[in-house]
Amino acid sequence: MGRMFGFVSETWNPVIGCRHDCYAGRCWARIMARRLRGTGIPKYSDGFKPRLWKPELERPPKGELVFVVSMGDLFGSWVPDEWIDKVLSVCREWPHVKYWFFETKNPSRFHDFIDLLPPNSILSTTIETNRPYRLSKAPSVHDRAKAFQNITWPLKHLSLEPMADFDTDKMIKIVENINPHFGISIGPDNYGGLKKLGVPEPSLEKLETLARSLEEIGFRVERKWG
Repeated sequence: MGRMFGFVSETWNPVIGCRHDCYAGRCWARIMARRLRGTGIPKYSDGFKPRLWKPELERPPKGELVFVVSMGDLFGSWVPDEWIDKVLSVCREWPHVKYWFFETKNPSRFHDFIDLLPPNSILSTTIETNRPYRLSKAPSVHDRAKAFQNITWPLKHLSLEPMADFDTDKMIKIVENINPHFGISIGPDNYGGLKKLGVPEPSLEKLETLARSLEEIGFRVERKWG
């Protein structure tokens, strides 16, 4: 994960933590959890260890577009169904939010809860490259792309970040197959995880070329650099 999306108005984290171990531990959320643990905040007393934080369930957010579980992966394979049910139940019962934003590196699990998601949900996944670099313990980018393109949902978003080097024509094809109606966010590695893994990165010029190409075929693009 890179810097926060510009369209997010509020975050809400009734579940925290992740076991994908992305980018050699240089994930934005993992880094932030370590910092918060050092401040003595009870919710982060175990750092990035997955947990359900019940007090947060009792304080639903009121923002226009709320990122649900920005500090973890709500649909990770380790998350109990019960946790997800509790979170989605609150979302469905809270009418003050215009959009709920859910992002996961395990999009195949969206299928299991598709009937429980609020109709004003934006679903998202991360695709960092089309190449077979091993960046984490999450499902491969190929598996993520295939699972996400098979999900029928009116509001889909795609996060292309932190971008490892890629083949432009193949990335465009992946995006077209997924057809993210809500938009696409593109960003470089801001925290050094790819470099730590020894994975090549694209230049900002190459990222800009990709962004313009996607805009030319009708997609809305958020640039997360500069």
